[in-house]
Amino acid sequence: MAPSAGMGNNQAYGALSFSWSNPRVSVDAIYAYAGNGFQRVEVSVPQLLETDHENIRVEFAPIREIRIVASRNNYFAPPEAGISSRATVNGFGMWTGFSGNQFYGSLYQSSTSTNGMSEAYALGAHRDFTRRLAAGVDYLGRRSAAGGSHSIVGPFVKPSVQG
Repeated sequence: MAPSAGMGNNQAYGALSFSWSNPRVSVDAIYAYAGNGFQRVEVSVPQLLETDHENIRVEFAPIREIRIVASRNNYFAPPEAGISSRATVNGFGMWTGFSGNQFYGSLYQSSTSTNGMSEAYALGAHRDFTRRLAAGVDYLGRRSAAGGSHSIVGPFVKPSVQG
């Protein structure tokens, strides 16, 4: 458990974080407060986002070959950033691996006051052929009121690595 507090741009910021794990479950959580004009560092590019309000990630491993992850993240951007000032992202994902194969999928739902709701998803497969050679492919997509898109990334190959 760790507390932190400070000021940025004459605005208050405070956070309390918590981390706990055992062989089957791990939890990382933070609750943060950022004043409406808070900026940790004044920069124009890249835009800095701060965690704000509740943020939690829970990973559950019912057996060694399966991982299930659920998360909720809240972000804040200073008004000068030119983007929605607050956003919430909820995520859910699963991973399994056996005999050198990995399969995974994630679904994310986000909402902002200016852009409404959107969803993004990722599905993928990965295969280790040897200790130094692997290949995989990912399918990525998004949907929102403005439309949607999808992409296929791969196949990617991990070549031999010196070491």
